[in-house]
Amino acid sequence: MKGTQVAQSLTLLAPAKLNLSLAILGKMDNGYHELLTLMQSVNLCDVLKFQFASASSVTHQVNLVVENDTTRSDFPLDDTNLIKKAANLFCKTLPVLPPTKIQIIISKNIPIGAGLAGGSSNAAATLLALNEYFGNPMTMFQLLDLGFQLGSDVPFCLIGGTSLGRGRGEKLSHVSFKTILYFVLVKPKDLFVSTAWAYDAFDRSQAGLPHTDLESHNQKLIAHLLNGEISEAAGLFNNDFEPEIFKHHAVLVKIKERLIELGCLSAHMTGSGPTIYGLTQNLNQAEKILASILQDHQLHVDCWLAQSLSYGAKVIENGKD
Repeated sequence: MKGTQVAQSLTLLAPAKLNLSLAILGKMDNGYHELLTLMQSVNLCDVLKFQFASASSVTHQVNLVVENDTTRSDFPLDDTNLIKKAANLFCKTLPVLPPTKIQIIISKNIPIGAGLAGGSSNAAATLLALNEYFGNPMTMFQLLDLGFQLGSDVPFCLIGGTSLGRGRGEKLSHVSFKTILYFVLVKPKDLFVSTAWAYDAFDRSQAGLPHTDLESHNQKLIAHLLNGEISEAAGLFNNDFEPEIFKHHAVLVKIKERLIELGCLSAHMTGSGPTIYGLTQNLNQAEKILASILQDHQLHVDCWLAQSLSYGAKVIENGKD
């Protein structure tokens, strides 16, 4: 152990994730799909407050509470929730930790089942919080390994910012650029797209960019971002899931077309959807486009304004003794 408990409470941000580019290379020997994806953290965040106390039992006790009423029935509070899975995995990995009562109060702002990695970001915040409280017994490399055991997006959500992901998305190459990106996020109400179904549909269609072009495509995209050439970068955003998913959900095509019509530099689905993001030239344009979408009564949607972040899960309050 590197240290001891340093706080009675910790509050963390858990940012959402966008896939600015998402190419599917096919299936690997382990049955998972190999990806090449440029991922970006944005400031649509869940807030998790962790309260710690000594436990009289010999095991850790983890209790999960939802602070607001924005969640649906598909956000379970039992051990199937990624927050609890992360806490249990952390404590199981370090059995020498003193038994502790851990109450986790979450204010849920990232929509559920929207392709924004809310669950993965919650898991990342949980790993980071427990590691902080117990005196950082794990290195970031070890936390990334634990995160990958929980889900392919969790390692990115730990690091955040901008990264090119390979493998299942967990092999990360960090990209650092200064320009802030502004987005309008639009999600149809009551639409859920199964990730398993989306991969199956892609496998049947074999859509997407020619695989031989992908590395140069992403290197050009990253170079434009590094040079602050946002319009040029926007032209290289892509998502291999779109062709098949759009065939089945015309509302997503309508949203994408509307965002472009309103002036977005680019508009694409993130992950397997159904959220569509529109990249704008600046904050003022983003606000105007968001207002127009909200006033469009033909679209039954939820929408948010978001901007790029340089970090992932992050401690914002440390309640020390």
